[in-house]
Amino acid sequence: MRSLLYSNGFIDTIVDIFDDDVAFHVSNYLVPEEKCTGNSIKYRIKAILEDKKNIYVGKTQEVDHIKGEYGESILLFIEGGNKYYYNEDNGSIFYWEDNYNLIIYNSDKKGLFIDTYRAIRQIMIGDLLNRGGIIIHSSSVYIGNKGYLFVGNKGAGKTTSLFQYLNSQRTDIYYGSNERTILVTKNGKLFMYGWPGTAFVGVGTIKSTIGLKALYDIHKRAGETATWLSLHELTDNEYVDSLIKMGDEAYDIKKKIWLTANEIAFITEKKIKNYGYLDKVIWPNLTVGLTQNIRKVQKSLENDMITNIDFFGNWLGIRKHVKEDKSIIDKLAVVSQYEIMGENLVYRIDDIK
Repeated sequence: MRSLLYSNGFIDTIVDIFDDDVAFHVSNYLVPEEKCTGNSIKYRIKAILEDKKNIYVGKTQEVDHIKGEYGESILLFIEGGNKYYYNEDNGSIFYWEDNYNLIIYNSDKKGLFIDTYRAIRQIMIGDLLNRGGIIIHSSSVYIGNKGYLFVGNKGAGKTTSLFQYLNSQRTDIYYGSNERTILVTKNGKLFMYGWPGTAFVGVGTIKSTIGLKALYDIHKRAGETATWLSLHELTDNEYVDSLIKMGDEAYDIKKKIWLTANEIAFITEKKIKNYGYLDKVIWPNLTVGLTQNIRKVQKSLENDMITNIDFFGNWLGIRKHVKEDKSIIDKLAVVSQYEIMGENLVYRIDDIK
């Protein structure tokens, strides 16, 4: 059995996994904390490699039919006062021993891996949304302990900024997230938590930063966790070769490369940081051939909020009906913001006063 510690900066969750392979891939997909964070341990998950379908088979007390995180069919029923969930797609059985202790059973390692990491995300993200957290369409990095959001319209260069910073020579840069970041107030400051999951990266971004050759055998070299994921499009060497042969025409490819956070960290030789305080907001303006120009700006991020989160179902019942804390948008108005224009989007933003 291996115990992993997860935190969203407010609460901790202990995850006990009773299989070494499952534990490796869970920790490779959702990076655990290296040590106790000092937050209260609120939840505990036990993931057990065992067939417990008999808990469900023959039960008639089904009370709900729930759509899972990726559309899978999950049945909720009550037996002996306990809530049980049965994932019809892969055979996982979940049940709450009480309000904070969750047990997951599956005799299939991949099924146990998938539902364990999904349960962790349900708890971590659900708790932040219950605190009024808002989701911003953004990429993010950390420089030391300071967090930086890259925001802007599609094509502005959010992901390119992320990869340019990660590909820089600085050793104090950490991967935060791609596509989504949750912001919530903590100790009077804006606190950011990177949405954990798979990133979708444009071919042009990879070609212009780390180079397409970095994708050779990437899934294998980074631990093969991506091969355990459902609905994940793998990138093989034959496809990479075809992109390289295209030359500059590859910049026009619309289909994106699917990479886990660990794979991005692996090929850029950087570590992952899950959360921290927001220091600055950066508006990249990727303009090929233009010399870098930076200026201070002040813009509203209200249009960058993701308000429709139907894609992230509340199948474990963690989330309550709490409205987003719109005052966060007002707090963002006093956070230093800069636009970085040009082909090179990397700047020592942590040194700007």
